[in-house]
Amino acid sequence: MNFSQIFSGPDAPLVEFVLRFLQDNGALVEKGNPGVNILMPKELAEAMDVEEYIGVVTEATPGTNLYPVHFGSHLLDRALVISGSRPAIAECELKFHYLKKSGFDNLINDQFKFTKSTGRITSVAEFRTGYILMTARYLAQSDEQKEGLVTIALNEETGAFVPELEKLIGNQEKTFPGDSLHAFSKKDVDRLMAFSRPYISEKVAEKTNDFQKSMNRRFARDTRSLEDYYQALTDEMKQSLTRSVLSQQGRSDREGKIALIPQELAIKKKDLLNKYSIKIRTSLSTVLMVRTPAIRIHFHAKSGHRKKDLLMTYNPITKSMDPLVCESCKRSIYRIGFCEHMHLICKNCSDSKCACCD
Repeated sequence: MNFSQIFSGPDAPLVEFVLRFLQDNGALVEKGNPGVNILMPKELAEAMDVEEYIGVVTEATPGTNLYPVHFGSHLLDRALVISGSRPAIAECELKFHYLKKSGFDNLINDQFKFTKSTGRITSVAEFRTGYILMTARYLAQSDEQKEGLVTIALNEETGAFVPELEKLIGNQEKTFPGDSLHAFSKKDVDRLMAFSRPYISEKVAEKTNDFQKSMNRRFARDTRSLEDYYQALTDEMKQSLTRSVLSQQGRSDREGKIALIPQELAIKKKDLLNKYSIKIRTSLSTVLMVRTPAIRIHFHAKSGHRKKDLLMTYNPITKSMDPLVCESCKRSIYRIGFCEHMHLICKNCSDSKCACCD
């Protein structure tokens, strides 16, 4: 529907944003008299805090289910809150005029280390695959706060972490299709988030390293000052006990206060720890889905008398092989090793029990 034929004036773009938002979330929109009529799913109506059937008009009509849209209006505020709580999603397609067709043996031998195993390529074929660039916003809060963004790139199919892709994607020839985006089920999202969390955590830790050091220094400084203060207070109160002017009751009271100083110091230290403790929250901000041609390599691995077929991916963006993924801990790896049941595992998992064998 062309909303510009119904609404005009300075608020027209705001109206269009709200109507597009409602449509994208399952609402039915049709031209009414006046404005447009909207029928919303129950969940959307509850989220918007309105009735399921409403009208959007240029001016409010008290006591009706007709709503205007302008800065500060209820519909606009709710649409902004809801849309702002969800990551922005975009999709692009890459074009390559040439794809590598040979030399994969050398690449595999250069990038991967084989532990008690060998292997060979059995077939090579061009195929289309996808990569997910996930940008997360982090907020580190203590006595001060620091915020920023981190981005990680995953192979959508395998969950492999491809750190070089983020920097290289900007130089690729790409198109942004105008049709509907690739749909992800909750299971797909949960799976990708499980792969991404450790890498997001590592990047956030790296980005906030100086911030954490600063808070630790301030905590240590204030703790030393606190200890010096209470030590001086203790010394002064003990010195006062030598004065003959104190009565027996006064001396007893003073000794009681001295005995309570360690407890009071401990409470103050705990307050400082709470003050300088760092709480870090992360939330998914944007997602870029990248569709690209690539090379699928079938690799036949052997460990003793046991065999396993692996799928490897030559990534034309990085011009290298994507890492494989440990079947036990789901971390990306270039070391190829297997448990006794031929699960592909990393060095850490080889030193402990393979989770896939439980």
